[in-house]
Amino acid sequence: MLLIVDDSAFSRKATRIILERLGHQVEEAKDVPQALDMIATRDYQCVLTDLLMPGLTGFDLLEKVRHLSRVPVAVVTCDVQQTTRQRCLDLGAVMVVNKPVDEAKLAKAIEVVLARR
Repeated sequence: MLLIVDDSAFSRKATRIILERLGHQVEEAKDVPQALDMIATRDYQCVLTDLLMPGLTGFDLLEKVRHLSRVPVAVVTCDVQQTTRQRCLDLGAVMVVNKPVDEAKLAKAIEVVLARR
């Protein structure tokens, strides 16, 4: 089971469609607090999170997951800056994928993340 965390319903749906087409079961969270509740009660193979969300951000999620869970996290973001990518990796992200999500790149990212689990 994979968890998508994004405040954009459109982005969640687009990512979900790709992941389901790749054969994965998917759940969605609209924000970080909801995602943290879900992570605390379920065993996910991977969490895919956006960075920029109202309230707690994807950076906050990365920090909290690092202390609460061993679930691998991949970041899916529009931010293409190298400093942002490095910050995500420093906070424990396994992979950073840029939006708009490309099916081949997302498939490769999920393969890498699941291989490290």
